Amino acid sequence: MEVNERNAKRILLYLFQTGEERTRAQIIKDLNLDMTDFELQTKLQKLMKADLISRGETYFDYKIEKDKTYELVFRRLYQEEIDDFIPDIRKELRQEMGGNANF
Repeated sequence: MEVNERNAKRILLYLFQTGEERTRAQIIKDLNLDMTDFELQTKLQKLMKADLISRGETYFDYKIEKDKTYELVFRRLYQEEIDDFIPDIRKELRQEMGGNANF
């Protein structure tokens, strides 16, 4: 399994968007993933090994570090592929900076 495949990208985007720890059961349910808990655990372990996500407070929880720059770059590159949606990164940056930034 490639870490760079579509479900891996969906999981990363999902963890960015939730902004908090999620259990494997929540990830499967919320993303409507057609895989077993064991298959998801294997995928999540590969994402952890690549330092893209980390374990939460328990063995069943996973999270992504809060890094707005990383999130914006990731979303700019992959959100259209994942959600058929092109984010307006410039607009989001302006909002983050109080609306005064010119990009």
